[in-house]
Amino acid sequence: MVKKLSIHRRGPSFGWAKLAVITLAVLGLVFFSGFMIVHWTQRQLLTTDNWVELVAPLPKNEQVSSAVAVYSVDKLFETINVEQKVGEVLPPQAAFLAPPLSERIKTRTTNLAQDLIQSDQFQSIWITANRTAHQKLMNAARDEAPKEEGSQRTGFQLKLENLLTAVKEKLGSSSAGLFANTGERDPAVSVDVDLKTKFETFKKFVSVTDFLNGTLLLASAACLVGALALSNHRRRLFMAIMAAIAIVSLLQLIGIKALRPAVLNQIENVAYQPATGVVYDELLATFQRGATTVFAVSTLLFVLFFVLGRPIVSKNKSVRKWLKVLRATRFWQAVCSARNLISRNRWPIFGVTSFLVMVFMAFIPDFDWQGLVRALLVILIILGLVNLLSPQRSAAYPR
Repeated sequence: MVKKLSIHRRGPSFGWAKLAVITLAVLGLVFFSGFMIVHWTQRQLLTTDNWVELVAPLPKNEQVSSAVAVYSVDKLFETINVEQKVGEVLPPQAAFLAPPLSERIKTRTTNLAQDLIQSDQFQSIWITANRTAHQKLMNAARDEAPKEEGSQRTGFQLKLENLLTAVKEKLGSSSAGLFANTGERDPAVSVDVDLKTKFETFKKFVSVTDFLNGTLLLASAACLVGALALSNHRRRLFMAIMAAIAIVSLLQLIGIKALRPAVLNQIENVAYQPATGVVYDELLATFQRGATTVFAVSTLLFVLFFVLGRPIVSKNKSVRKWLKVLRATRFWQAVCSARNLISRNRWPIFGVTSFLVMVFMAFIPDFDWQGLVRALLVILIILGLVNLLSPQRSAAYPR
């Protein structure tokens, strides 16, 4: 009697390898999306040269020049009772003209100040003030400034000492009596921007931003390369990653536009909000360029791998003929030989490269814990690349 052997077919299993691939891919996407925001913040807001390049053309803007002019004129007249001064030179019968004349003087002064701010001569003052203030603030936040300087720096302060003198010169000699008793020196004009944040909090923000800017991209690369190396369906996983990156870039563009009102509400002085809105829009434009580039590249790669994987393309006679010619070339054979060599010696290659990285770490002066984290991430990237470059085994024999 012959017994029939029952064959139990296993259903699709969800092993540790698939879980690891999904986890690494998700972490890589999270790290990459975070890097986009952090890198933009570090490059545009915390780098002096980029900040100066961003704000240099702002005095030509009507809203910015108006806000700075109003603030400067208020500073100029804060110690002067304009109405009283005008009343002193008017006859008693014309005393009722003091209020409108005072308002007229202030309006004319504001218009002259705005014209001066929009002039080319003011550009050098504006650029120098921004560069000096931003550099001092960043040096203090990164502990690169003297203690006495860093302890005093608790905000972003633009010193425009020469502005009031130029405004008074524009008014002419007829206004000399108006400022006769204001002292020998003009009151200093300084624009203080306080985002309701203590300096120690800002200092921690700069430190964390610098660390994440140098770490998140490496962490993202380590996770994504690791996910691709462990996956048995690398093309499909790569396409999913590209699609996710494209969607994330679009969501970031939408989110940063939606945050505009919340950011402007953090400005204590309402008079600064229009000018701050102009700065925010300029920053948004720089972020849009970067996010649009990421979106375009990821979408292009997704479409390319999608099209190449279609049967209509892979089974096309012309494509198959071209691939046959390519595989017969020395370059293709050299690539295959290199991949086979890496596959046979993957662990020695990984060990040697890791040893070289550790030697580099050991002999670099001032190597801190942040550098250690980056070095470990580089080692993980090397491990993932070694496995990724090795020929992939058949799906029937999963690794």
